Amino acid sequence: MKVTCLHTPESSKGLYAIVYDMERWPERTLKHRGWLVAARMVFIRPATVDEVQELEGAMRYTAFRYDDWQQVMNDEAKYGIDAEVCKRLGYVNDLSLVMLQVIHDC
Repeated sequence: MKVTCLHTPESSKGLYAIVYDMERWPERTLKHRGWLVAARMVFIRPATVDEVQELEGAMRYTAFRYDDWQQVMNDEAKYGIDAEVCKRLGYVNDLSLVMLQVIHDC
């Protein structure tokens, strides 16, 4: 499962969205929300074990909206993710890259 962070400044729902398993969403929904624009992508990373377990029984597609970047950082931190590092890297294949970057920055 992948986690995608999008910048959505024109949305009345919030400036940022975290979308789980975006590649499984219906294309028409993604187009309608304007999420298929590459320039909107802030980062893509694999889901943590905790996120996968939380969403295991979800019956629908899951996305969360945030009013500002601080809210995204706070939510990602709950799962041990540094959103700033993910933002700098853009696409993360392996979460250990994020941890190595955090260690390197200290």
